[in-house]
Amino acid sequence: MKPVNNSVKSNNVTGPSKASRLGEMENHGLNIVNVLLVFCMAFVFVNY
Repeated sequence: MKPVNNSVKSNNVTGPSKASRLGEMENHGLNIVNVLLVFCMAFVFVNY
């Protein structure tokens, strides 16, 4: 938790550019999670 807090503070100091980059990374992570969920659902349907 401490390194996350430090990264957030450094992002606030550096400016919105790094914050937007973090947001993009979070969006990519959500997209990957959604793709994995879709693959899991397809796998379940194939098994049935």
